[in-house]
Amino acid sequence: MTEQKLNFELTEKNGDYGIIFQDTKPVAFAMFNKKDFSLAVAFEKGESNKYSKSQVFLSVFDKTNNFYGASDYRVTENNAIFNAHSKRYTELNN
Repeated sequence: MTEQKLNFELTEKNGDYGIIFQDTKPVAFAMFNKKDFSLAVAFEKGESNKYSKSQVFLSVFDKTNNFYGASDYRVTENNAIFNAHSKRYTELNN
């Protein structure tokens, strides 16, 4: 597991989902719920064991100023989810 800083960027300015980057490389899609403060993360296959839960939490906190995932945190490795949302992020932000 690496201790490199992760950065979360919202896909849409006031949205509730985005992409987590390690430097400039997208590594996961994350979606949070503003009502129950849950956090769901879909890592690119082979990436989930490289980062700690606290790294993921802090990357989202740094962007949103809310601590999502403390009571409900779901994580998976799913290239279909990751690729679709990574593509959407690129379309809207580049």
